[in-house]
Amino acid sequence: MKKILSLTTVIFLLSNFVIAQHDNFVGGGNVSYYLPIGAFANLYKGTFGGSFFVGKQFSENWTWYGKIEYFKFNDLNEEKLTVKRTVLIGSTEKEFIIPLDQFEMSMEIFGASANADINVFRTEMFEGNINLGFGLFWWQNVRKSFDDTLYVKDDSGNDVFADYIKVPELTQGEWSGGFNAGANVGVKIFDPVWFTVGANFKAIIGELWSALALDIDNVSTFQMFETKAGLKINF
Repeated sequence: MKKILSLTTVIFLLSNFVIAQHDNFVGGGNVSYYLPIGAFANLYKGTFGGSFFVGKQFSENWTWYGKIEYFKFNDLNEEKLTVKRTVLIGSTEKEFIIPLDQFEMSMEIFGASANADINVFRTEMFEGNINLGFGLFWWQNVRKSFDDTLYVKDDSGNDVFADYIKVPELTQGEWSGGFNAGANVGVKIFDPVWFTVGANFKAIIGELWSALALDIDNVSTFQMFETKAGLKINF
């Protein structure tokens, strides 16, 4: 409850900041696809999320708006979540890559941010903008306990013991700063509604601890590539 109240307070402050004037308001929403990159991609595959925003055009080239967003990663990168073990097969040591079939983990993220669209071109029907933003994100990563005996196959197809791994459940979460940078374009559907698409790099400055028994390295920043599509209304 405290986390929800804190996020609501941030959203309220951002909203008051961007609607301090009396005209040229903008508002809308987006559906986004967040694709992890860098070390973060070793844990998760992409996921969908959504956002809402409200703001104001302050000049011909600058539009500021406050945005809230939510997304959750729960599709694991199974190709990367493996362990490497050396096992004696007969009289020869062989190295095996073993999948972690029973491994479970998920991460959810709430965010509130201030963003600016910097206009690059504008016509009656089209516009293009560079987008910059910074904000505060609450994230929680839950890594379920892992308790499993791992086996590999020898040359005859028999099971050979490789390792026994037991790792307790771990939940990490906190408020972290983050930023994004990218571009978007808009096409007017009818006045005052615009269809927009965009892409940007997003980074949240958080840390996930390593799990050496699972061959999982430390992740110090959650980096991702976001593509989005939505509607913007000028009012």
